[in-house]
Amino acid sequence: MTRLPLVSRIPTPDERATEGAIVLALSLDLAMMTAIGLVGILGGSLTMIAETIRAAAANAMEGFSLVVMRRIHRGRLADMKYGTGKLEQFANIAIALGMLGGAMWILHQAVAIVDGDEPVATPIGLAMAAIVGAVNLYLNLVSWDAIRRVVHEGDAAIMQGQLASRVVKLVSSLLVMVSLTIAALSTEEVVVEIADAAGSLVVSLVIVVTAFFILQQAVPDILDSSAGPAVEDAIGRALEEHRAGFTALRRVRSRRSGRAVFVEIALSFEGGLSHAEVERRAAALRETLRREVADADIAILIGVEPAPSGAVA
Repeated sequence: MTRLPLVSRIPTPDERATEGAIVLALSLDLAMMTAIGLVGILGGSLTMIAETIRAAAANAMEGFSLVVMRRIHRGRLADMKYGTGKLEQFANIAIALGMLGGAMWILHQAVAIVDGDEPVATPIGLAMAAIVGAVNLYLNLVSWDAIRRVVHEGDAAIMQGQLASRVVKLVSSLLVMVSLTIAALSTEEVVVEIADAAGSLVVSLVIVVTAFFILQQAVPDILDSSAGPAVEDAIGRALEEHRAGFTALRRVRSRRSGRAVFVEIALSFEGGLSHAEVERRAAALRETLRREVADADIAILIGVEPAPSGAVA
């Protein structure tokens, strides 16, 4: 069988602007992640090491999303008939599991610092960490604003996810800066221990919450579970509105692939109806479903019951 060539296209100006905003934000993130990691290792700040682990996982997700987005904008994923949702979710699950492992390590180290089993960060290390933390907060604010300007309501899941990620980063970097500033200004070793450990625990909590949120979104997609109660209720309303138009409902199936929703409905119609009338009724149901379920890919399978004996088609 001859394989059809993939359809290529030129990105629109809006799509290029979106890509540019993400590239800018990701470049700033990578630069800051490197600086934070060096300060954390050289200065001995667990908070900064924890922030590096969180940033590495987040940057991996955003980098993968950027690659997928660029391929979508150029029509290079046209052969994926059900969208890129599963591709994204497999990558997200792997990253989320890595995030949970990192969070457990951070928790272990924080307990060790409080118990005195691990050395406290040096004063110069904490001062450097506080300065880098402030710069990181500012750059995260710049990145959040750049993404916010190009994301609009109803945009694809990738862009909505980018914006949500930026909000998490902004809040996390604010909390990190506060804890590091307290640790850097304090002359009491106990306060330094508690501040650094508390900062790392805050980052660890952000990592765990983010990882579980990712898994909650990704696992149902991978398992092909239904699109959820809200979608099922919307399908039920649409079917009830058009109940007089078909004789039997044989099957209803729905699932998600990222933001996209796939709905399959099998109906039986009266055998005496003309083909044009059956198509008209199916089209009316499809239109109602599209109003009820955003971003839905709808398939209506038509079956015809035998006409009554002696009936004229």
